[in-house]
Amino acid sequence: WPLPLSPQLRLAVVEALGPMSHLLPGEKLEEQLPKLLPGVLALYKKHAEAFHVSKSLGQILEAAVSVGSRTLEVQLDALLAALHAQICVPVESSSPLVMSNQKEVLRCFTVLACCSPDRLLAFLLPRLDTSNERLRVGTLQIVRHVINSA
Repeated sequence: WPLPLSPQLRLAVVEALGPMSHLLPGEKLEEQLPKLLPGVLALYKKHAEAFHVSKSLGQILEAAVSVGSRTLEVQLDALLAALHAQICVPVESSSPLVMSNQKEVLRCFTVLACCSPDRLLAFLLPRLDTSNERLRVGTLQIVRHVINSA
């Protein structure tokens, strides 16, 4: 049975996963993505500090896109929802890690926009039509970033 990991160890593991995903052969990465992506997304709930999770997720997404992963298609809705939630979190502090997390999350959206622009737009457009100002502002931030980075 797997032993419970301390938060520090879990963070160290997730930090290592991003760079390691680029070293895996494409078929091995594709084989691991159905477990890896939900596992990394679950870490958003376990860590108040999301920067390392977002950075690692961005690296994993880049690796997956570079090998033409088909698993991303299946996981896309969950990815978009989790990343959107990260952007819509109120940024009360101007701490460097909070700001860096926002940049990493926006980078994840850029990576996903390159491989699935239609699905990204289909996800974002309805969120512009909400009465929740925080969701609207977060969505506009994503749209602006993706347009500028494309």
